[in-house]
Amino acid sequence: INNTHFVSVSYDSTAKIWDSSRNQKICDLIGHGTSRVYSVEILSDGRILTGGHDYRICIWNDCTLQATL
Repeated sequence: INNTHFVSVSYDSTAKIWDSSRNQKICDLIGHGTSRVYSVEILSDGRILTGGHDYRICIWNDCTLQATL
């Protein structure tokens, strides 16, 4: 994630990475099954954490799922 990228979360069970400089979606983060995604945190090393209604935390490296807790 850099200065032109941001992450949104959604009730459609995904989080999305966006590029604001090009006004387009980079990728969907799909790891919470059919559960709503409620929260996102971007760590200082660039990894992304998402939390959902499934009580799981997904750890992402850009568009790739690294682990689920």
